[in-house]
This record gives sequence, C-alpha cells and structure tokens, in this order.
Amino acid sequence: MWSAGHFDDYLRCPFAFFCSRVLQLDAVEEAPDEPTPLTRGGVLHDILRRFFERRLGSCLVPSKIDEYHSEMFSIAQEELDKVDVEAINMSGPAWEAYRSSIISQAVQTLDAQVELASKTDGFWSPAHLEWGFGLALRPEAAPSSVRDYLVLFDDGLGHDQAAPPGDAEDEAGGVGGIGGLRVCGRVDRIDIGPDGALAIYDYKSGRSANLPSFTDIKEADEVQLGVYVLAVERLLASAPQPVAGAWYYSLRDSSMASGVWREEYHDRFAAERRRGGKLSGEEWRQYVGRVQARALDVAGRAAAGVFHIAPRKPSSCAWCDYRRVCQVYMLDLEALSQSAEGDGDASTGGDCSG
Repeated sequence: MWSAGHFDDYLRCPFAFFCSRVLQLDAVEEAPDEPTPLTRGGVLHDILRRFFERRLGSCLVPSKIDEYHSEMFSIAQEELDKVDVEAINMSGPAWEAYRSSIISQAVQTLDAQVELASKTDGFWSPAHLEWGFGLALRPEAAPSSVRDYLVLFDDGLGHDQAAPPGDAEDEAGGVGGIGGLRVCGRVDRIDIGPDGALAIYDYKSGRSANLPSFTDIKEADEVQLGVYVLAVERLLASAPQPVAGAWYYSLRDSSMASGVWREEYHDRFAAERRRGGKLSGEEWRQYVGRVQARALDVAGRAAAGVFHIAPRKPSSCAWCDYRRVCQVYMLDLEALSQSAEGDGDASTGGDCSG
C-alpha cells in the first residue's frame, strides 16, 4: 500500500526514498534553533481545521473579519498551549516569540482566505476537513472519510473501483495488475461551490517558491495533488460534480502557490494572470491519466528495486536527511542527474498521514 505522498518522495530521489521508506533509517538529529517545519505546520493545520469546522457549508464574509480574528486568536492560543515546549527545546522569550509568529501566520492565512472569498463572490464554502481514504478513522477526520482505498490499475479496466479495507492486493497481478495498486491519503480541505464543484487544498508549510511548479504538477512530475483528485472523484460519495481544481496552499506565504484547475473555473479561483495550471476538459482528462500512469510507474520501479541516487533537484541534497549515507556531495550532481535521465531510471523527484 502507498500513501499519496510516497510517490513524490520517490520522484524527488529514489535513494532517499529507499533510506526512509524501505530501510526506515532515522535522520541524524541535530539540536534545532526552533521547532521543525513539520511541528509548525502541524499546529497551523490544527488551528485552521478548528476554525473552518465551525463554518462548514458557509462562505467567509468580509464584514465579519473582526469576529474571525478574535476567534482565530482564541483557537491559536488553545492549540499552542497543547505544545510540549520541552520536547521542541524552546522556552522563555524564544517560545513567546515563536507563539506570536504562528498566531500572526494563522491570521494572515485567514485574511487571505477572506480576500479570496471577496474576489470570488463567496463561491466556495468549506465542506470536508481532513478527509481520509484507506485509513483508520481519526476523531478529527471528516465524517465523509472512507476506509476504502483508491485502487489504480495499469490495464485501463475497472480503474474507478475501490478496495475495502483489509483487502489484499493480488500479488500474482503485480503492481497495478489483477489486484491493483492500493493508495491511501488524507486531504487537508475540500471546498464546495453552489454548483456542486469541488476544490482541493493541500496545506504546505514552505514558501511558494519552494513548492512544485504548475508545470511539475501538470506534467505529473509531482503527483500528490493528482492522486487526491482521483480519490475524491472516485471515493467521495457526496461529490455531485468533478473536481474543479486542486491547489498547494503555502501557509508561509498565505497564498495558493500552484495547482491545476478546469478552465471554466479560472475566475472562481481568482487565478487572474496565472495560466500554467489552467486545463481544458480534454487536458484535464489527460492530466489525471498521466498521474495514474506515473504513480503506477513509480510503484513498479520501487518493486523492482530501482533506487538510484538521482535527485530531481540536486540543490535539495544540501538539506537531505541521508546525504551522509549516499555522500552525494562528493559527486558531480549535474552529471549525475543527466546520467539518470539518460538511463531512464528516474527523471524526477508520507506515510499514510496523506
């Protein structure tokens, strides 16, 4: 079984995937100057989830911004009070400054969401938060979450099916064969429009510039968003319409960083001059086909033991947890990447937390 995030881990670097997911090596721990982005992102996720839980089915209204600020501040304080400050090696003035920065970031995200609601005439309303598929149901998961897996097939047949929890893959069929490839995941937020169209958002703690580009997503060089599109369209029973768009949302920049969307919803996402991810109906069909093919290809390579040192973006090696294992810093990274592309082994670069 794969999670939606596993595919992109492999595409970024097969060897790092091998160290993390196959060997399950722990990263070398170093005393951080501040909590990790994962910790920061987790707190922000919880703050936003609680805020939007109270507004399911309702769009944000600019005239209520003061009320929203007060509520967001209160929720943020409660969530930050739950953080184990000793575990993250922070206390005193440093911790207070860090708390303030998270609260400020949460409020900035709220302001950006209210602005989007204003630009789109309140078209979107939150509908499903922490929607999971193929996972054990957690208390905070959306009630519409399903235990069924998304199942991908490589024969073009039956690829709209779902596998009940606990069903084993048919090993005789191979990856994507008779039994299909089972995938699980969790979507941070799904909004709905008055016409029933759905919008998918995946929160990211990094800056927009460091997230996958429109081209990366559209060409399925990163497939997490596309896997979410497939899962929502096939497994969310209340989905009356196809997905209108899927976006990476940068919590650091409080912005819709990159994504893909159907051209008829361009204005509904206030995409304005952004054109890289706008797709016609036929282009959208081709896009989800590329996502499925790429996911199956990645799973097939991993099953065949293909774990070359082939980082898609060599610059990312500087902060890779496994750089001391592969000693890639001693190699000519540009030549290494070109070699990997020529061999066709890997051209690009979570657990079931989605």
